[in-house]
Amino acid sequence: KPKVKEVGITFYNFQNYGAMFKIGQENKLWRFRVLSGNINSRASGDLTSNAFGFNISAGRERRKAVSDKLNFIYGIELSSGYRTNVTKDLSRKITQKSISLGFTGVIGFNYFINKNLFVGGELLPIAQFVRTTNTSSLALEQQPRQFQYNFGFNNNSILLSVGIKF
Repeated sequence: KPKVKEVGITFYNFQNYGAMFKIGQENKLWRFRVLSGNINSRASGDLTSNAFGFNISAGRERRKAVSDKLNFIYGIELSSGYRTNVTKDLSRKITQKSISLGFTGVIGFNYFINKNLFVGGELLPIAQFVRTTNTSSLALEQQPRQFQYNFGFNNNSILLSVGIKF
């Protein structure tokens, strides 16, 4: 069977952006989401905050044709991420770093505008483990590592995509 390749741009609530690459057979594809992330910088008076984060994921998706132009998509991904946030004011600097690892479900649709151009929408429920480290320039504010488990989905779990098939 001929190989299918797709590449696209992804949007999460139009605040986080990324790229997606898929390869495989027409109804079973390996999927790779890379460079999905964000960069934020804020300043208010003497307070500044700079944040950076990214996620990568790899997984498998299956497709079921609903019509000639519409496919139902479902699958699972292994995902990982890194986030850092540095906040400064006149008296201190606080740095927060988080590393995550988990599984992401994939439920959605692709609509082919023509044989090569598509738009998609997916809901990405997640089960993940997150380790966070907080450090401060003030010794009294030092905090130990924090561990967190996240399950479910929210409005950041909605992925919109635009791509081409070749």
